[in-house]
Amino acid sequence: MINFLRKLRRNQKPSSSERTRAGYKYLKHALGEISLVVIGILIALAIDNANEDRKDREKLHGYLDKISHSVKADLEAIQDLAEYRQSTKQASEILLKRISHEEFLLDTVVQNGLQKAFVQQYFSPNVGAYESLINSGHLELLKSEEILQLLPKYYNTTQDLAKEEDIFNRFLEALETELAKDGTLKLIFPIERPDLVPPISQDDFRARLKTFFEHPSTFTMLTSYLRIDNLENYYNQLDSLGNLMITEIGKEIKR
Repeated sequence: MINFLRKLRRNQKPSSSERTRAGYKYLKHALGEISLVVIGILIALAIDNANEDRKDREKLHGYLDKISHSVKADLEAIQDLAEYRQSTKQASEILLKRISHEEFLLDTVVQNGLQKAFVQQYFSPNVGAYESLINSGHLELLKSEEILQLLPKYYNTTQDLAKEEDIFNRFLEALETELAKDGTLKLIFPIERPDLVPPISQDDFRARLKTFFEHPSTFTMLTSYLRIDNLENYYNQLDSLGNLMITEIGKEIKR
């Protein structure tokens, strides 16, 4: 009986080959489960990265949209400035022609021309949105080569225009100071603020205008408005760059 049981136990004990096959089977199963876990982790990371990329793109587009609105505001300001400079230029031409013909008459043309000549106009570009984009670090996400080239070119040009406008206005202010020093500027005060000055005769007005127009600083001021080609070139250049920027930003946001 004991011999029979021993023989049965030996027959039920798995062979080495069977144990090897069982080990491979277990290892294969374990590797499969590990692979599924790794694939799941990779998919989760990919989804998370995709969500982060989407959020970054949305932030980038938000900055670009603000820049687009800032550029539109700049272009409107430049348009107003260009129109004002042009109207002042035309008024100065008329006044200089009257001076050459010694037509020292007070009328709306003279009054409007003098009021324009003594009003300084400045250009202040909207750079806040652009600076926010630079400081955010999202600029490196921008793939559009057109916008990457337009951004510094446009904003550098706005700074150049602002400087040129400041130089021009300081020059006009210096001339106005010269006119004020010797009292010449007071001669046209009744024209600028008639509500604060008692009525004066036309002959007195003509005498005042003659003295004022014959002053060297007045002549220099009026002729300076005829030499604004440099400013007009900036106006045209920024109008072209700004509209192109708005178009390219619109394309980028729609992608």
